[in-house]
Parts: sequence; structure tokens; C-alpha cells
Amino acid sequence: MNEIVSTKGSLKRRLILQVSAFVALAMVLVTLLVSVMLNNALRLQAHSALQNVARASESLLEQRLSYLLENIERLSSNHIVINGLLAADGSQSDLIQLVKNFSGGRDVASFSLVDFDAQVVFQSDKQMSIDYNHSKGLRTALARGKLALFVDPTRSQVIIVAPVIYYNT
Repeated sequence: MNEIVSTKGSLKRRLILQVSAFVALAMVLVTLLVSVMLNNALRLQAHSALQNVARASESLLEQRLSYLLENIERLSSNHIVINGLLAADGSQSDLIQLVKNFSGGRDVASFSLVDFDAQVVFQSDKQMSIDYNHSKGLRTALARGKLALFVDPTRSQVIIVAPVIYYNT
């Protein structure tokens, strides 16, 4: 009789172990499924947030570039700039002050003003050495007679070149 009782106890134990294993396996599978779903949801949310930040940054960059281009066009058609570049006697103090005021505080890393012979009249960054006679951007702007904007990959900078128009030249 002892054998029958021990068989029942063993059957009960096996049944409990099987049900417990099934419940544990189901819980592990549900946990994995929920974690995968949460991971995907968080990834989508992060992607969406990054896209929103990128759009906002792009809009801000466009706004700053537009503002800077507008100011450069005004500066290049300013009579003080034109007369200062034409002054043969070297009296360019108004021009230098105007250019200093322009180059300060407008997201301008460096500013150079060159005369019609590509000689530097004013340069905000004295360590910068550019051969303006061989500058691709300067030649492009002068050939087109219009403002030119390009990226210099060697310096990771946006460069804007604006010709000063004097009697259509």
C-alpha cells in the first residue's frame, strides 16, 4: 500500500512541476513579447523626437543663413563700402568701422573684405591665410556678379562671397 501512496504523491508532484513549468514558460514568453514591443515603441518615439529636433535645427539654420545673406547683400550695396573701396588716399576709417560692426555678433566666424584687386582691406581673423586670387568662391561670385554660398569641406565652414557692385561692375 505504501507503493500506491507514493505513486500518487509522485503524480501530484509531476503534475505540479508540469503546470509550473508551463506557467513559467508562458510568463517568460509574455515578458519577451512585451519587452520587444516596448523596445520598438521607444525606438519609434526616439526616431520621431530626433526628426523633430532635426527639423527645428534646420529651420533655425535656414533662418540664420537668410538673415546673414540679407545683411551681406545690404553691406555689399552700402555706399560707405563702395566709396571706401574706391578711396585712393587710404581714408577708409568709416569702412573699417562698418565692417567691424558687421562682423561682430552675427554668427560670423571670420570676415574678410577685399578690394577689386583681391587685396585684403579688412580681415577679422588675422591668422587666416587665404589666397583670394585663387579662391574658387570669390571667382564664382565675381563671374556671376551675384552672391555665392558654398561649403568648404577642409574647414567645415559655410562660406559666403558677395561682390560689391559699383556701376554694374
